[in-house]
Amino acid sequence: MIVQKILNNNLVLVADEEGREQIVMGKGLRFFCQVGQELPRERVQKVFVLQEAGAAERYMQLLRDVPAESAEAIEEALQLAYEQFPGRLNDQLFVTLFDHLVYAIERSQKHIVLPNRLLWEVRRFYPREYA
Repeated sequence: MIVQKILNNNLVLVADEEGREQIVMGKGLRFFCQVGQELPRERVQKVFVLQEAGAAERYMQLLRDVPAESAEAIEEALQLAYEQFPGRLNDQLFVTLFDHLVYAIERSQKHIVLPNRLLWEVRRFYPREYA
């Protein structure tokens, strides 16, 4: 795996042996690699592969352009979700939720508020997930 971009301390965008871009997660990955170098596989805890070829380029562009502080905050939120629901979350969720949260952060910074009409249902019927 060749490092393409360091997203934050724990997330790195890499190209595999066949040139496909992937996102890898591991504690402190940033300190074990530099852009253009091989990433030690033993440091990688999770590999996120985009399933749809058409969406892959869009997500990779999003990940390349996201500010490092946003990527770090999103990664922390996703890590909490994986810890709260071990074995229940699909790894593809990372890509989908990352995309969603990037745009939510952008809207927040622009003071755009979108009302959530289902909030009361989520709060009532999914209290653990809501928390």
